[in-house]
Amino acid sequence: IYGSKDAALNVINAQRADALATIGEQRGEAAQTFQPYMQVGQQGVGAISEQLPYFQQTFGPEQFRANLDPGYEFMKQQGLGAIRQGMNVGGGGSNIDRAATKFAEDYANTGYQNAYNRFTGQQQNIYNRLAGIAGIGQTATGQSAQTGLGYGQLGAQTGLGYGSLGAQTGLGYGQLGAQT
Repeated sequence: IYGSKDAALNVINAQRADALATIGEQRGEAAQTFQPYMQVGQQGVGAISEQLPYFQQTFGPEQFRANLDPGYEFMKQQGLGAIRQGMNVGGGGSNIDRAATKFAEDYANTGYQNAYNRFTGQQQNIYNRLAGIAGIGQTATGQSAQTGLGYGQLGAQTGLGYGSLGAQTGLGYGQLGAQT
């Protein structure tokens, strides 16, 4: 009887070991599935870190010149020229000078606002794209953790199930030995 019990427990232990090994292999394969996405996310985070000096720039004269409309100066000269031509036709006067000054100030203000919007818009676009890439990695990491948790729970349940089967087998053989 006891030789049969040992043989039965050995079979149960072997099956448990095989089941847990299979679960471990599946967990490893699942983790590898998420690796490319996690690596892409790490690259996105790295690129954000590299771009921090750019993202932290304030808008100043250098950024203003770099973000002006290519035709800004041409359009300003055309507007001022039109006002001056009107002054020549109408005979001039202080109102024409004021109109030229107002046009130049308004045009410069609009140009400044447009350049500022381009600069901050570009910063936001670059950051949002990189943050989206980083988010791919963050999502993959979370999903990988959930998958690992699921496989861990499956392994625990499998171990408990086989442990219970072994205990019941031992108990059954013990009762059988007591009856004989």
